[in-house]
Amino acid sequence: MKKSGVRSQDCLGNSYVSVMKDGSPEEFDKLLRYWNGVEPDVNFKDDGRIYGFITSDGGNEIHPLYVGDVYYIMTDNGTTFENLTH
Repeated sequence: MKKSGVRSQDCLGNSYVSVMKDGSPEEFDKLLRYWNGVEPDVNFKDDGRIYGFITSDGGNEIHPLYVGDVYYIMTDNGTTFENLTH
């Protein structure tokens, strides 16, 4: 759920990968640059709004995780599998 109260749901499929800034800083930086269209050798400053990413479909789908929003990974029957809220 976003700060504004808007809820959205995405189907991640059979598997997903979570990459968090504090757990995998190098992988996070690669995804952040890719998400923002910044080449690896270009100077880039992280504005701190994103604290992680969820990738699915073999990395073809990228979902940023924003500070202040709430994120849960749910099972197909609606139970919480993982809470990714920062």
